[in-house]
Amino acid sequence: LAIAGGLVHLAIFPEHSSQQIYYSIFLLSAASAQIAYGILYILINMSQEIGSLTDQNSIPSYYRKTFLVNLFGLIGTGILVGLYIYSIILPPPLSPTNKAETVDFFGIIAKVVELLLIVGIVALMIWERRRLHNLVINHN
Repeated sequence: LAIAGGLVHLAIFPEHSSQQIYYSIFLLSAASAQIAYGILYILINMSQEIGSLTDQNSIPSYYRKTFLVNLFGLIGTGILVGLYIYSIILPPPLSPTNKAETVDFFGIIAKVVELLLIVGIVALMIWERRRLHNLVINHN
């Protein structure tokens, strides 16, 4: 979902890039951060399966890595959703028209994907926490 959100930001980039250079920078930054988060999460999960961890110290280390990556994704995605809500209610800073943004198809798609991503990240964090707890109890 993070990668999909980044791709939507890349898709709307050409339309908004003619308005302000700041919009271009923001859209490219948002797309890059979302795609980087998605790839990083995949790489962390492919690098080491938590069920194969046998060392008692490696389980919390693995959990810390996934927690930090998920926290980055959760906060970043929350900021993007918040900024979008702000921009459709009030004129965004440095707006060339000094008007609130209009709600369009790609905006709705991006925010639906991002809201699903937030729900997914929270669910993953809860699931990983329970899994860590069960593994620690089973090792003792």
